[in-house]
Amino acid sequence: MTIKKIKEFINHNQYEFIHINSTQSTMISLKNFLNSKNKNCIVLSDQQTLGRGRRGNFWHSPKGNIYCSISFENLLDIRNHYLYSVLIAVSIKISLEKFNGKNIKFKWPNDIFYKNDKFGGIIIETHKVNEGSEYMIVGFGININSSPEIEEYPTTHVKNFCNIKNLIGFLLELYKNLFINLDLLENNNFNSIINLYKDSLMFLGESIKIKLSDNSIITGVFKDINNDGSMQLENDSKLLNIYNGSIKI
Repeated sequence: MTIKKIKEFINHNQYEFIHINSTQSTMISLKNFLNSKNKNCIVLSDQQTLGRGRRGNFWHSPKGNIYCSISFENLLDIRNHYLYSVLIAVSIKISLEKFNGKNIKFKWPNDIFYKNDKFGGIIIETHKVNEGSEYMIVGFGININSSPEIEEYPTTHVKNFCNIKNLIGFLLELYKNLFINLDLLENNNFNSIINLYKDSLMFLGESIKIKLSDNSIITGVFKDINNDGSMQLENDSKLLNIYNGSIKI
C-alpha cells in the first residue's frame, strides 16, 4: 500500500491531499493552501521544524510519527466548534482499536493517552480566508515510533502498545473513520461520537487540579462536559464552567 492510495481516497471525499517531507508546521502549510485555493485540504508531513501544541508549546516532531492538519468549512455554531476536536480524537481511538490498541483515553481538553501516558495531541483554530469563507483547522500529532521526554507528564508512543506494522495502512484506516464520523457530524447525528468521547475521558467524576490560563490553580470534581466543550467543575458546592486550562496529573 502506498501514499497514492490515501490521496485517491481523500480526493474521492472532495478534499485535496498534500504530503510533504518536511514543513515548519502542517498548520502553516494548510493555511497557505487555503489562502491560495480556498478548498478543503489535508496536509500530512513526515516531520516539522516548528511544530506546536496548545498555548504555543513546542511539539517535538521527528520523522517516524504522524503530523497532520485538516480543514473543515465552518458549518457549526461557534458553541459547537469543539466537536471538530472530538471528531479527531474519537477517530484516532477507533482506528487504533482496529490494530488492537486498548486503554485509549482522552484528557480534557485535547490530549490523547494510553493509560497514563500521553502519545497524541490536538489543536484547533479558526481561519478566515475572506469575508464569506471561514474554516476550522484541526492539527494533530501522534507519536508512532518515538516520544519526547516531557518534564510535566509521562509520554509513550503507539508501537509500545499497538500492533501497527504499516503506517500507511493505519493512516488509511484513520482517514476512513474520520470521514465516516464527519458525515455523522454534518448530519447532526453525533451523539455516538460524544458518548464515546465522554466514556473515554480521564478523571471524570474525580477530584482534580486545573492550571488556568493565568497560571492559577483551581480544584474541584470533574462533573461533565457542556455542549460547548467547556468543563463542569464542582468547586465548594458551586458548579463552574472552565473553558481553558490543563488538568494537572
